[in-house]
Amino acid sequence: MPSPSMAVSPRVSSAQFDRWTPRLTSHLPQPSAIRLVWNGKTKADVEALQEEAHILDDLGKFEDAERKFREALDGLQHLLSPTHEITNAWAYTFATFYAKHGHMHDAELVLNWMYEKHIERWGIRHDKTAMVLLQIVETYHSWSRTEDAILLMRQVMEKHQEVFGTEGLSLSSVHQHRHNPIVTLAQPSGSPRSPEASHSSDLSFMNRQLSLVNTQTKMKDETAEPLLQSMINQCKKNPDEFGTQWLKAQAALVRLYKSLAFEDKVTFALEQATAAFSTVIKLEHKKAFSILEAATEIAELYVGAGQWKIAETMFSEIQLIAVDWFGFDAEDTIRMLISIGMFYQAQQRWVDARPRFEQAYCASLTATGQASDQSKRLESALETERYEAYVPSYEDLMKSFRRRWTCLSH
Repeated sequence: MPSPSMAVSPRVSSAQFDRWTPRLTSHLPQPSAIRLVWNGKTKADVEALQEEAHILDDLGKFEDAERKFREALDGLQHLLSPTHEITNAWAYTFATFYAKHGHMHDAELVLNWMYEKHIERWGIRHDKTAMVLLQIVETYHSWSRTEDAILLMRQVMEKHQEVFGTEGLSLSSVHQHRHNPIVTLAQPSGSPRSPEASHSSDLSFMNRQLSLVNTQTKMKDETAEPLLQSMINQCKKNPDEFGTQWLKAQAALVRLYKSLAFEDKVTFALEQATAAFSTVIKLEHKKAFSILEAATEIAELYVGAGQWKIAETMFSEIQLIAVDWFGFDAEDTIRMLISIGMFYQAQQRWVDARPRFEQAYCASLTATGQASDQSKRLESALETERYEAYVPSYEDLMKSFRRRWTCLSH
């Protein structure tokens, strides 16, 4: 019997889901350790299969391409894991391949398989399971199946409330329960939910709620409005703990109104967001980088509304606060200056970007010296009038991995 916690589309029966697997032959043993070769294939072989799948698809050879897609997914799930981010990315690509050719039934089977693997590996409560489900919602939306995406989103939120507690947002007052749900989630078995998991003041719970309503906002779902308002009201009651979430929720509300073309509400929501920022920064013991990072989202939204003067005032205040909170040459201060500079650079306003990069360069010289990579990048930016963000090399990533492994080993 299939697990009752799987995601089931109206077009996919549980029995069909239970039979689907990317394997081309059944009863292959499951991996029990790290593998460099699976079924005679290395990671490089799997990458070649992925390339072949795309080529065959471009040539119109559907069946041959489908076989390569399946072989690649099978290889990835065993060489990496069924829930690895690379495996996930390929599963979405595979599902989209089916959707593009009108094979929606098969596309849904792939997505359902991926979701079930996350429940098996991480459990229904884990952020990774929630995130993959939200990505599935956005995938439906990208396939122009907005009605299904919104229905799935609402069911996800309702079941999420059942699992994590209902002290926070209440969906029952937002929409009527609809029959034939796309998603069916089981309550976790075992002992009752702990207060930490169900209490609305839990940061993890609040962040999950933010992820859910942000996905709704992308789909222009109006039912996100009362949910965001409810979240904002909760944050107002406890700004010491929810300062960052308050600003992010205010920013999400502005984006929702903008996507729905509610211009009057956009103006009012921006004013509310600014007021929230003014309240949060006055909290003496709450001096977190995440607060200023969330505040930059609000400043950027002012730019989107064509209010450059207010945006510049807010950006200037944010960088002054960063210096006050963290210090002139602190890493977080430099990060913030570079972030603001890069935003202006993307808007092709070097005249506003340059002062930020100049200040970041001076701070970097003091903190890390002229020979540091960061100082060199900033110096180059001032010379070329373009800052190039740092992208870690494979060697850098491996060094970071070895350092973390060494720390975990001791």
